[in-house]
Amino acid sequence: MSDHETDMNDAIELTSAGHARKALILARAFRAQRWRVRRRRAAKGAGATLALVALVAIGRIGLAPAPTTAPPPDAPTIVETPRYEVIRTTPSAYDRFAVTNIDSNVTIIDDDELLDLLAKRGDRAGIVRAQGRTRIVGEIDVVTPEPRDESSSG
Repeated sequence: MSDHETDMNDAIELTSAGHARKALILARAFRAQRWRVRRRRAAKGAGATLALVALVAIGRIGLAPAPTTAPPPDAPTIVETPRYEVIRTTPSAYDRFAVTNIDSNVTIIDDDELLDLLAKRGDRAGIVRAQGRTRIVGEIDVVTPEPRDESSSG
């Protein structure tokens, strides 16, 4: 050390009250330092514990086998038979849905005969087949616009 540099502790003589105050300040400083160290260690430990719990939870979810509802391979398979009961108080389905008045005057014609019959009746129609469907199409009334008189326009 040079002449003009002095140690602060050597420069000032403390009284007994000064020594007591210095000891009190040092005790408080050490206690605060210990508290900060403990708090940091606890925070690090809590963070590490939280990270470990999160990793275990993610691993448990990711590695857990998917729940299955299938019976084990050695268990016998139970097949349920359909349940039914006979109701004798209602008429049978045949009696309820049978067609009783069948018209036997049905004539089967081809496309050309159909178009001829429609033309004799006065209907102008055609048959259109597209995408596996057949349709009878009637005449469409087409309105043709009147020609514009170009001499009267602006």
